[in-house]
Parts: sequence; C-alpha cells; structure tokens
Amino acid sequence: MVQLRTLPSLALIAFLGVASAACSSSTDDDAGGAKANTFTSQSGALEVAVTTPTGDQPKVGMNVILYHVTGTSDHHPVDGLELEMTPFMPSMGHGSPMLPTVQALGDGDYRFENVRLGMAGLWELRTTIGGPVSDFVAPRFELE
Repeated sequence: MVQLRTLPSLALIAFLGVASAACSSSTDDDAGGAKANTFTSQSGALEVAVTTPTGDQPKVGMNVILYHVTGTSDHHPVDGLELEMTPFMPSMGHGSPMLPTVQALGDGDYRFENVRLGMAGLWELRTTIGGPVSDFVAPRFELE
C-alpha cells in the first residue's frame, strides 16, 4: 500500500480541462504550455488532470506523474485525498514490480514518484481515491 505523505503547500502547474466520463482530453496549460490529459473518475465526481513535470507523456522507464484533482461540479481543487496508484499493463496482465509513492502538494496537486512503466504498450495508472471522497480513476497511456 502507498502511504500519503503531506508536505507544505507548493505552487504547481495549474491545469484546466473538461472530460466526459467515457474519454480523456488533452489541454494546454495556461502556465507554460504543458499538456495535461484529463480523466473523469468512476463516480463522475472528480476530474484528474495528469501530466509529468516536463509536460511530456509518461515514458518507458521511471516516471514522475502529477495529478491535479478537481470536483466536476465546481472545478475547485480537492485536497486531503489518500491516493494509491498501481501501474498496470492490461495486455500483459501484470503491473509494475514497485509501487509509486505519493506526496500531497496542496491546491489539489499530488506528485507520484517511482512510477515504473517497464515496456512499450498500453498502461493504466489504476488509482484508488480515499479520504473525504471514495472513488477510482485509471488514466491510460500508450507508450512507444
């Protein structure tokens, strides 16, 4: 299980975007052009904008993944969540040998480190959400 470590609030890239429950969207960030893919949670209550510190898509190997979580009804940042991510490759039926660690950064921002994506193909970042909201989201990325 991944444990949430709360850190002092830090300013991080602000993400904007709206997605339907059935698909993701990509949007330019106002703070410098970083691309974020936005995914709607299973219940439809949360939107999760996903990017990397460089604004690139995740890559084969070790990654840092940033989540910006907002409510779908009011688009306000959601803090105090307990997030647990399990990278999973559906076509191979397995995940990564290591579990990512997560840091809450404040203002709806969360930073996952040690996200190991071991080979090219479709990966899901299966993320369980706990705390004031219980939910699930599985951002998907095709790695080359």
